[in-house]
Amino acid sequence: MSDTSSTFIKVLAALVSPKAALQYICSALCLAFFWGYLNKALVAYGAPTEHLSLIAILLSAGIGSLVGGGIYFCGSCLASAIQNLAAQRAAAETQKAEAAKSLALQEAKEKKLLDTFTIALPHMYMYKKMELYHLLRGESCLDTGYEHIHELIVSNYILKLASPSEGRAVCIINPVIEGHVRRYWDDKTARDTKEFLSSLDENKMAAIEIMTYKDEVFGGPVSRTFIESLISLQPVFSVEGRDADGFTLCLYEPYNSALSSHFDKDFWDEIYISHSWID
Repeated sequence: MSDTSSTFIKVLAALVSPKAALQYICSALCLAFFWGYLNKALVAYGAPTEHLSLIAILLSAGIGSLVGGGIYFCGSCLASAIQNLAAQRAAAETQKAEAAKSLALQEAKEKKLLDTFTIALPHMYMYKKMELYHLLRGESCLDTGYEHIHELIVSNYILKLASPSEGRAVCIINPVIEGHVRRYWDDKTARDTKEFLSSLDENKMAAIEIMTYKDEVFGGPVSRTFIESLISLQPVFSVEGRDADGFTLCLYEPYNSALSSHFDKDFWDEIYISHSWID
């Protein structure tokens, strides 16, 4: 085997990595481009003539190795930066897609809740509607032992924020249904109040007089006709707490404020009416 072939085989055996190959290429290019310049420079510096070729080869190999190593290092850094950037973009796209999916699921869940609530609201018992109305003003501490409160929580129409004690919970209205509840009560209050005021008969005026805020709370008398007409006063007025001695006549919000604005006077929220006042 010739020396050239043997050297070629050794060079191939040394090419164990792209970095080594790059260094060999740079060394060969340095030797090819700067051979004449290196020889002249070495002669000028007084290098022995018989060692010029060896010195030129070693210098070219060293410079080429450094240049090749530098190029490989810069290329590796650039490739790593590109890979990291691509990975970050891929992660961001994945996160964005997951966030969009999560948002879509949440919106679908909220839409289903609102659709269900919209159908249920007109058919709810009044005390449930009133509870939702009161929560429009802000959070409130409720007794979860009451069935209607428990049902509103289970239905996710009101949300529990904290439980200060057993059987009590600080609650808020679910923001998903809040706007619908507010519109419902605005429309209902305006409609009921308009209907109530459209025909102010003697019994309605009697109710207005009884509930008008004065220094002395109303103490009778009331007519039997008024007692018999109580159902016609609903839902603006309501009757609660019936017992053997009488009942409580109520003018709760939002109707209290509506009538106060119309008549420009203040009203009691509730007054107990005794059966003994009936004449």
